Amino acid sequence: MPAIKVRSNGKPRHRLAGWRLFGASVGLFVLVFVGGLLWPITELPILRSDNGPGETPGVQVGRVVDGDTFELIGGERVRILNIDTAEMPPRSQCARERELALAAKARLAELIESGEIITLAREGRDRDQYDRQLRRVRIDGQDVGALLIREGLAQRWQGRKADWC
Repeated sequence: MPAIKVRSNGKPRHRLAGWRLFGASVGLFVLVFVGGLLWPITELPILRSDNGPGETPGVQVGRVVDGDTFELIGGERVRILNIDTAEMPPRSQCARERELALAAKARLAELIESGEIITLAREGRDRDQYDRQLRRVRIDGQDVGALLIREGLAQRWQGRKADWC
């Protein structure tokens, strides 16, 4: 039977106590590390493309910023080509603009999450003044910009912000 060492304060010290703490720390690290690897796979929609000319293959969406902009994993922002949606709060000028902005953002998030095949196609200018990629976005073959316009959540880009109030 192993001898129990006694500390200077008279309390027993077990040989395995240090190894138990080390094992628990390693176990926690592995759990957090594996969870961090699996979370993006299970939570984030994958954008796939047919790899046509000017299309971007295999990117992942991190979040929807507003009704016409989303962010890819890695921080790259993409703005939907040739549309304009209402400004998000607090930049909204009136209640109607605020409501339309929130509705457009929710609709874009819904479309991205439900899409099976999503393509990003470059047409014309590569980037806007805020360094966002300008791309035509199609979900299952349907033009997202045209859909948002038909649903009244966006307007065709006229070279300046639209008046939503």
